[in-house]
Amino acid sequence: MKANAVVALVVGLALGFTLGSMVGPFGEKTPAHAEIKKVDGKRTDFGQQPSRSPENKLQPPSQPTQPAPRLPRPAQPIPNTRYKVPVGNSPVLGPMDALVTVVVFSDYQCHFCARLDGTLLQLHQEMAEKGKPFRIVSKHFPLDFHKEARPAAMAALAAGAQGKYWQMHELLFKNMRALDAASLQSYATQLGLNMLKFKASLKNPTFEAQIEADMALGLKMGVRGTPGSFFNGRFVSGARPKEDLEALINEEMLKAQELVSQGTSAAKVYEKILETALEEAPKPEAPKPVIKDNIPIPNNAPSKGPQDAPVTMLIWSDFECPYCSRVVPTLHALAQKYAVQVRFVFRHLPLHFHKNAQKAAEATMAAHAQGKFWEMHDLLFQNQKALDEASLISYAQKLNLDVRKFQEALDRGTYADYVKQDSATASAYSITGTPTFIINGQALSGAQPQAKFEEAIEAALKKPPPQK
Repeated sequence: MKANAVVALVVGLALGFTLGSMVGPFGEKTPAHAEIKKVDGKRTDFGQQPSRSPENKLQPPSQPTQPAPRLPRPAQPIPNTRYKVPVGNSPVLGPMDALVTVVVFSDYQCHFCARLDGTLLQLHQEMAEKGKPFRIVSKHFPLDFHKEARPAAMAALAAGAQGKYWQMHELLFKNMRALDAASLQSYATQLGLNMLKFKASLKNPTFEAQIEADMALGLKMGVRGTPGSFFNGRFVSGARPKEDLEALINEEMLKAQELVSQGTSAAKVYEKILETALEEAPKPEAPKPVIKDNIPIPNNAPSKGPQDAPVTMLIWSDFECPYCSRVVPTLHALAQKYAVQVRFVFRHLPLHFHKNAQKAAEATMAAHAQGKFWEMHDLLFQNQKALDEASLISYAQKLNLDVRKFQEALDRGTYADYVKQDSATASAYSITGTPTFIINGQALSGAQPQAKFEEAIEAALKKPPPQK
């Protein structure tokens, strides 16, 4: 073979490998991360996440390939607007003369708050070691539907009265699923607190007033969900990646150092920066009702309640979504109360970052084919941490299904297209997160209290049903 031909062959192979690495293992090009969408201008209240895009159903190549490279998520710009958020008597971690102050409004039952807390504590240690300390100010913003968040906040403040606020704070986030009264007392014992004082502090009206003041301040500053944080007054919603927050802290530190070089003492930097900050956030416009009439329902969609019920509730859900799991008991209660008036229809919306959600959805449809959808539905939500295929098979055995048929449906992907069509329908009607409910065309998002659902159902019962 001639030298030129050899060179051409090598170049061709190199180009082929390079182009091939830009294609996913199932033949589809790897898309950039989608922009996170919000519902009614908020995301973190109910854990709303971007919807799953339907994938191309192509056969994998016979030879193994390199996994597609993950493209970086586009950084969402952080507004420069500053808000005058006082430190007050809130717990502070870090030196009082730190050049950057991070005020965090959080909820001890919020998973995104726990994620942000871990990131900030890691950065706090790393940057202190580099000689760039910043301080963290903790404010409480317990959400109404997190029933144990407020008692947990009281426990943190009660521990703070004995000098152990941050130790309790860390324990609460590490044990988010165990925040009942007995657990709170066990954490106090673990920290060596005076238990008589701790128990008395759990009903301290001063601490209750402090939590109320924190929430009022948060609302005034534009916090509508958790976590909401302010970096030298600049508002950041949600749990951003570590690199984003580190870059923001470094940016603010440079600005603060400039003030120090001009004669402002380090202890007065935060006060100086906020001199021109806004006293409160602009009030958001009242959201307009979201109407989504005439959404098509597949003939074999899992449902409970009369087919001709005056109210139809479409339930878009994901079996790995913790907020979807949290609302299941509420839906059971509603199904009992409105057994005749409401038809409940389940729709699938497995989110792309929940790796077992698609197959779990297919498993419920395989169970549905044997008349056991709702039983499988309940089992999966009770076992969200175990949704691998072996676990799905074990649940089929527990429900006395024909396991051979069930496994065959999973192996062949019999219901994969059905699930993806549900997701496509959701996308067509701008339903982008879970859980989402459509009650006679009226959208309701998130793990709302039962009273909210009842209010929407009662309103629907008073109106003529939508045209079908």
